[in-house]
Amino acid sequence: MLTDFDIGRYLIAIGFTSLSYVIGIYVAQRNFKLFGSALIGTVVVSIGYLSAILNFPILLIVLTPVPFGFIILYLISDRNIKLTIFSYAIAWLAYIIFHVILSGLFHFHSLIPSWRLSN
Repeated sequence: MLTDFDIGRYLIAIGFTSLSYVIGIYVAQRNFKLFGSALIGTVVVSIGYLSAILNFPILLIVLTPVPFGFIILYLISDRNIKLTIFSYAIAWLAYIIFHVILSGLFHFHSLIPSWRLSN
């Protein structure tokens, strides 16, 4: 399941995950928080990648980064739980759209760059 590290796919995953959070935060809060979004994208993708390297079960690879992203989002959302939940939901919607497009273009799951798509 795990292939050689590809810095390009890793950076693409971070970039589009971060962009998802930029969109989520902007729609929910009418505010651009670029540094916070980049931090979330980097942490979430890195933890997902590390989970894959450590051979976690598939469900844990997907779920392990979630609390980290949510906690960081909560902290950059001025500790407002309603804004955090709404921002998180919009970010996930944007991410799903990006995921479908990127997975089709690159034949890799975009959240965890080390996963090849099934044939």
